[in-house]
Amino acid sequence: MTDLNKFSLPSDFPLDLFERGHSLEQMGVNEIAWKINDVKAVIECLIENGYAILGGDVYSLEKGNFVPTYDSWFLNKDEQIPWDNFTVKSKEKALEYIDNYEKNGHEYFFVLVYSRK
Repeated sequence: MTDLNKFSLPSDFPLDLFERGHSLEQMGVNEIAWKINDVKAVIECLIENGYAILGGDVYSLEKGNFVPTYDSWFLNKDEQIPWDNFTVKSKEKALEYIDNYEKNGHEYFFVLVYSRK
């Protein structure tokens, strides 16, 4: 994977972090899934570049295949909140969800839904 634009990532997104992501194209999904530590770094990078984390989906890896857990989170934009404040709130919500996500000791991967103002 080397096409940052394909995934609407900032042009200065760290290439090493991008390459640690796992494409879900084999499932017909144009998304990238990251392990927990990597997804936290992705969130930091996106927030620093003015993006908000609108939600995310969780996948497990079973027998070499990504499988949706059907767990997810989302955050609706409150038009009363300035964008910069919303990005901070979205980061907090995403990190809280990811930090609290623990089931049966499986290895999980997270796909982020993000947007720039």
